[in-house]
Amino acid sequence: MQYNTEYESKLQADEQIIGIEDNITATLRYEPDFISEEPADVATIEDVRRLHNIPQLAAPGEQQTVVIMDSGIDTSHPVFAETSVTQIDVTKTGGSDDAVGHGTAVAGQVTRLAPAADLISLRIFGSEGRIKMNIILRAYEWLHKNHDQYNVVNMSWGNQKRSKRLDRIHTKLIEKGVRDVVAAGNTGAKSGSPATAKGAFSIGACTKDGKMAEFSSYTPNGDNPDVTAIGKDNRLAQATGTNMGKSLDGQWVKASGTSFAAPEVSGRIAKYIDIKGD
Repeated sequence: MQYNTEYESKLQADEQIIGIEDNITATLRYEPDFISEEPADVATIEDVRRLHNIPQLAAPGEQQTVVIMDSGIDTSHPVFAETSVTQIDVTKTGGSDDAVGHGTAVAGQVTRLAPAADLISLRIFGSEGRIKMNIILRAYEWLHKNHDQYNVVNMSWGNQKRSKRLDRIHTKLIEKGVRDVVAAGNTGAKSGSPATAKGAFSIGACTKDGKMAEFSSYTPNGDNPDVTAIGKDNRLAQATGTNMGKSLDGQWVKASGTSFAAPEVSGRIAKYIDIKGD
């Protein structure tokens, strides 16, 4: 401990060192404590279209690619039957499956709103719902190098606190012209990176009636969130062998979190680009 303290002091004294930060842990923006016990209390994709005025048939997202930076996508789910999904894994575990179920749920929201859009599964979470900075950095390296290969990146994850380092990396990605969609967080008046990055487009959660969800991060002084979308009791695609949320009929679950509000915005952006063009 003494050695580490002395070493840190030397680093801080170095004029070339900007600062020292802890190795952050990022988690999924899923909120298991705020799921209604009543099976009938569920927000369907039709509720999303109604509340946010999203046309069902017009502009299906053709020639658009959305990166789902998450826990993977179970492409065996029927919702992806006609969707092109490219699998990229930066966890270095050699997998492409979704052991958590989160990424499949997120991707399903995008696909149902922009069915013609291609997806890239940028897998950063393995079987655990948390990751360290080294994996995040590998994913951002891929995003930076391949920024011309996609139109939107959805990030339904984040840190509980602000990380200046992560925010800087995220802002540089935006400066390259990347359209980011980031879950604001589920911690009320608090928030964390990358939603706190300069220029980040952060998404809060509301109910299907348009009321702010009680768990959604809301820090107006920090410009977070920018908009809200339905993130309470969402009906979501379920990955095979997973039990995230509360089971519904068929391969569907009910779950809450800004995680599921963000992809509704990503899907709408893909539709908007399809209509307006770049």
